[in-house]
Amino acid sequence: MAAAAARETATRYSELEEKHDAGVRHAARAAEDAAAAAAAAAARDTAGAAAAAEARDEAAAAQSRRDAEHAAECDTLHARHSALTTRADAAERLTEETKAAARVSLREVKEQLADAAAAAAAAAEERHAARAAADAAAGTDVIG
Repeated sequence: MAAAAARETATRYSELEEKHDAGVRHAARAAEDAAAAAAAAAARDTAGAAAAAEARDEAAAAQSRRDAEHAAECDTLHARHSALTTRADAAERLTEETKAAARVSLREVKEQLADAAAAAAAAAEERHAARAAADAAAGTDVIG
């Protein structure tokens, strides 16, 4: 129980850490976009076509980096999804196996109880018959 809670806490902490890291990356990308936009505006205003082309190239490079980061994040999330799906499937199989074992154990206990009850009833019947035979041999009347 405690181990499961610890795993859950660790998983939640990891998720929060990833969200934080994603926020930091997003802020850095936004700053990079703002810097690229500012550079592009300055280039258009002052340097002309060559500076604008350089700024466009820089913005395209920034977009390429963001695309690569996004692809890496997608790969990471896909891998986590696969791992969690595998763990969930294993847990479900274990649950079903445990249920099946419990059903078998319950059935065995019921069978043993039925056997014990039948044996006790037979023993009681034998004791009653033996007592009745002993009483009949002694000449006493037994009610019951």
